[in-house]
Amino acid sequence: VWQLEASAQFGQRLRETGAAQRTELHSLETKAQELLKQAQEDLERTRTLESFVQRRRAQERLQQQARDDKAQEDTLQARYKPPRA
Repeated sequence: VWQLEASAQFGQRLRETGAAQRTELHSLETKAQELLKQAQEDLERTRTLESFVQRRRAQERLQQQARDDKAQEDTLQARYKPPRA
């Protein structure tokens, strides 16, 4: 009888532990889903920012190239001006 009681008490504690763990597990799953969503949003923002930075750098390179071309053209025109009479 004693063994039967001990076994019943063990089973009851096991069920109680399982119920508590289910609640905790659900909470952890919910938190994990929230963190995953946040990470995906952060990743999208990072990709958007990287794209913006790349476009900006390309634009700056084009502007610098245009300035360099203009400076070179000005230099060449200054060198080859016909003498004034």
